[in-house]
Amino acid sequence: MAAGPGRAGGVVVTAVILPVEPKFNASAGGAGLAGGVREAAVERTDTGELVPIDKVARRFGLAASALRYYERRGLLEPASRHGGRRWYGRTGLRRLAIIAFWQQSALMSLDQISTLLEGPSAAGQWKQIVGERRQALDQQIEQMTMARDFLELMLTCPREHSVDDCPYFEQAIWQSHEQRLAAAKIHREHHATGREPEPAISEVP
Repeated sequence: MAAGPGRAGGVVVTAVILPVEPKFNASAGGAGLAGGVREAAVERTDTGELVPIDKVARRFGLAASALRYYERRGLLEPASRHGGRRWYGRTGLRRLAIIAFWQQSALMSLDQISTLLEGPSAAGQWKQIVGERRQALDQQIEQMTMARDFLELMLTCPREHSVDDCPYFEQAIWQSHEQRLAAAKIHREHHATGREPEPAISEVP
């Protein structure tokens, strides 16, 4: 392992769950991590060891440009600049692990994570942010569940030739969005009991 400035003694290694080769999109202004997860070894710097930016980026599955972007956003600060490179200590590695945690576990944006990283100054805000994020996820889950139910309803259509021949489709196009979601919910409830409701075809206005 290449040693950075300030190295002393051995290295203590601890396992942290990190994303597998996530894609970084600075233009999105939101989460910079995407993808699955893997176990990666993050070196603790209790001994004073500093790790260069390229190695830190590889361990977290990021491009070095992502770390520089985090720095511009005020989310990360290198412990030292040496040999034309940024070097990070335990504090920097921990902040990256925190960013990865909130992005992967809560699908939070960098703006939300930035507030959470403010520490004591955000003492009265972090629960509000977490609560609002949970509420937003609840709404998204409900919407996606209803959309899935409607698609399942369409797949039970007795007609095979064309979607235009499907009575479910004919009914749905004249309904409001709320009515379609309600119909999908009724279908799910009937499907759970093994009975399929007969659609009442709305007349063309």
